[in-house]
Amino acid sequence: MTVSTLNNVTSKCQTPPSGTSSKDIYKELINLTGDLNAVLGYELLNEAKSGTIDSWRIHDELNECFAFYPGLAALGNVPDSSNAAVLSATPRTTCTTAGTNSTATGNAALGATLKSLSPGAKAGAVIGK
Repeated sequence: MTVSTLNNVTSKCQTPPSGTSSKDIYKELINLTGDLNAVLGYELLNEAKSGTIDSWRIHDELNECFAFYPGLAALGNVPDSSNAAVLSATPRTTCTTAGTNSTATGNAALGATLKSLSPGAKAGAVIGK
């Protein structure tokens, strides 16, 4: 899976054709792509002999487009217009540091919270879980 930020794209994370209305061009969207494949292989004699027997695609390519809502500090479906208020709401700057009851504000608090997360939890935050 790959998560990337795309600029000046349509609601489907595509390059807009010439003449596209400005309300249909989004300044910044998040694109999630990937696919799921299976590989049947073998390994013998402590990796001395190994190989692939067969491989197949389990799920077709995933290609989803999301918008970041700064006021909610969350990802969501792309709104109908790039001028939607939810895309330009005041960003959330307060967070609670994991494992404590205190609340701090600003980038320092956010940085401390992100550093405390495991790599898996950071990936979950990226995709909105």
